[in-house]
Amino acid sequence: MAPYFYALSENYGSPEEDYLLAYEEGRLTQAAKQIYATLLEKGSLGHDLLAQEARCECKESVCQTGPLEDLQRDFKILR
Repeated sequence: MAPYFYALSENYGSPEEDYLLAYEEGRLTQAAKQIYATLLEKGSLGHDLLAQEARCECKESVCQTGPLEDLQRDFKILR
């Protein structure tokens, strides 16, 4: 079913540029933007390494459901 939900999402164009546009339009938080940029650059990472690489203020901000859940809801990342 995931491909059908993905087709309904706003994911089109270039993943390397679309998240910046979403951030500028206020549809993506600063933390989600940092996390997504880090994942684009480094690939799949564990929570601790992701927090370190994304330079988040605290490890908990990555583990919180907020930024990661936002990215997952929009099918930008998958678990």
